[in-house]
Amino acid sequence: MRAEAKLADLPVPAVLAELDATPQGLSGEQARGRLERFGPNEITEKRKSPLLVLLGYFWAPIPWMIEVALVLSLVVRHWTDAAVIGVLLVMNVSVAFAEEHQAANAIAALKRRLAVTARVLRDGAWATLPIRELVPGDVIRVRLGDVAPADARLLGDASLQVDQSSLTGESLPVTRGAGDVLYSGAVVVRGEADALVYATGVCDRCRQFLRPHHGAGGDGWRGQPFPAGGDADRPLPHRPGGGPGGYHLGGVDGAGGTRC
Repeated sequence: MRAEAKLADLPVPAVLAELDATPQGLSGEQARGRLERFGPNEITEKRKSPLLVLLGYFWAPIPWMIEVALVLSLVVRHWTDAAVIGVLLVMNVSVAFAEEHQAANAIAALKRRLAVTARVLRDGAWATLPIRELVPGDVIRVRLGDVAPADARLLGDASLQVDQSSLTGESLPVTRGAGDVLYSGAVVVRGEADALVYATGVCDRCRQFLRPHHGAGGDGWRGQPFPAGGDADRPLPHRPGGGPGGYHLGGVDGAGGTRC
């Protein structure tokens, strides 16, 4: 086993061996065990208190200037000027807070519209499961219009055209063939294929854009290979510190959707 090799770069048979998986997918028992150890295929968002967000608008360069002017007006007892400045300060904060609240509601609406299920090969049969239940070693099927729910390697001889502009900035779809990487968040615009999931949750490529200071060299913890031994002793490629969550989102996060 080459512990330093990344699962995105290894040949597919080696990836299957590292993940202790097969092209026939995982059993339900294996998947439950990995889900328990690795956590769900999602990002946990830390929500700020609305009160703290509101108070934060009073702590910035422009509010500081207005606040200084307000204090000076009070000191020299220019009550009319102080009242006008106070009203301007409150209006500035209120408008900014309302705009952010409206944007947050729009993001929440987008998240609800994103796909939340995936076709997964479990116990030798195809099933439609919530994408939060995907684990490394799962075999999924993607087709036209699907958003890749996790980082995966394509299986078989199928070829896909995928739009990954949200990840790489490429203006045109790119071709992905057997063994190529299908990154989480990429949109399938042509073709149908099976793929082997090798990284989920905070391990997949999209999370590198959300928290670039983890794994500053590029892939970070994504693609950490399994050690040799039985499945029970194999730690899955894991989040820093283990356990689920820990991401602060700066954009749309839909489990399995375009999260960056």
